Amino acid sequence: MKNSLLLFIAYFLFFNAGAASTQNIHTEKWNGIDVVWVEDNSFPHYFISVYFADGALGDGNQKGSTEAALDFMTMGTQSYDQKQIADNLEFFGASYGARVTHEYSSYMVSGLVKDVIPTMKMICHMFDKATYPDQAVGKELNRKINALQNLTNDHRALASKAFRELLLYGSPFSYPVGGKVKDLKRIRSRELKSRLNELNQKVKKRIYLSGPKEVLNIKKVVLEECGWNSKASFVRTDVVEDVENFVNKKAVGTRYFLLDVPSANQSQVRIGKHLKNPDKFQNQELLTTATHYFGGGFTSVLMRELRTKRGLVYGAGAFASAQKLYGLAGISTATQVNNTKKLLNVISDTVKNSSDPKLINQETVELAKKGLIGSYPFQFEETKAYVSELMFLDHLGKPYDVLIQFPEMVREFSYKDIASTLDYLFQSEEKVILVLAPKSLKSDLKEIGDFIVIEYQDFL
Repeated sequence: MKNSLLLFIAYFLFFNAGAASTQNIHTEKWNGIDVVWVEDNSFPHYFISVYFADGALGDGNQKGSTEAALDFMTMGTQSYDQKQIADNLEFFGASYGARVTHEYSSYMVSGLVKDVIPTMKMICHMFDKATYPDQAVGKELNRKINALQNLTNDHRALASKAFRELLLYGSPFSYPVGGKVKDLKRIRSRELKSRLNELNQKVKKRIYLSGPKEVLNIKKVVLEECGWNSKASFVRTDVVEDVENFVNKKAVGTRYFLLDVPSANQSQVRIGKHLKNPDKFQNQELLTTATHYFGGGFTSVLMRELRTKRGLVYGAGAFASAQKLYGLAGISTATQVNNTKKLLNVISDTVKNSSDPKLINQETVELAKKGLIGSYPFQFEETKAYVSELMFLDHLGKPYDVLIQFPEMVREFSYKDIASTLDYLFQSEEKVILVLAPKSLKSDLKEIGDFIVIEYQDFL
């Protein structure tokens, strides 16, 4: 009875808030720039996200330049140094920063509505007048280089970084968005200025806002002080042919990699697949449901088989997510080095059983679906999460209604749907198996597959 009451309250809050949010989505044109405003009078806060229709795929020969150009605007302008910029934005209590993917970029700002004008004046000033002083940029680049080199002490992060690159190898999306150490050492101020100018003058933008009506007062500041060409129309599409050529390549089967880290006292294990079929990887609702059942929490199939029954791991998870042109699916866990072979065999058996509609645990499926539906509304407790999701849906070309339809869609997925999805994600022969461990483990894994020993330095 208590659980039913909690679910009812969650649904009531979500569907009322969701319906209100849907009705309170307003669209405008600011001299050619599309604007989406979510009217939210709950608190005197605002959230602004500017979408740029190009990302790291636009780096050209200087990898990491898009991320650096947006991150390092705070290093200095024609009128202010780094400290003055930081002091100004801190005075107004603003949060700000960039997010860069291969396909698109965004710059986010939030704070109190009463301070939105002076805050945006400084943000726009940075976009228009950033100079990237050599000394300040050099210090920040050194910090990023040190962070990459220190990944040798964070085996979990190192394994995930290498796994992603190997999973997408041969596609336009394999290279890290932020570049590698060798790229960061080559970045110069002139390249950052050039990349920022491209984003300002050539790349199509869309502005997302949330907050009371006063947030719309930034229109004049945006149009007059950001240095953005409101008629810019470039959208990154030239990579589509490269994607199609990659997708049409013959499958190479399972690839096995042993990432040699001599100091590792645990094996980090990653198993996954590059999703190439848009008809399957763009059904994010089904991907989310299947992976939540399989590896989405303590009661998931993976945790029950790997931890509860056998004590092989402390934690394990599965995911599947998609961008516009590609998707990724993966299983992530870790175990003692001498348990690695046993762990891989158990994962293989668990995937096989979960991919068979006759063997899938229907009780666990229903429990997972209820948990997913019940927790879903709380993803959007903060309006900025809701606004960010609207931006992503626009990027994918999907309607906003899917946010409201999600619970019903999850409820309707059959056991066969979930089993076939897990088969597509993890049972396929076209996948990558990565183990981070000392290379001496190779002989113990020969019954699993022919593991290629690779060096971790190649991924830094």
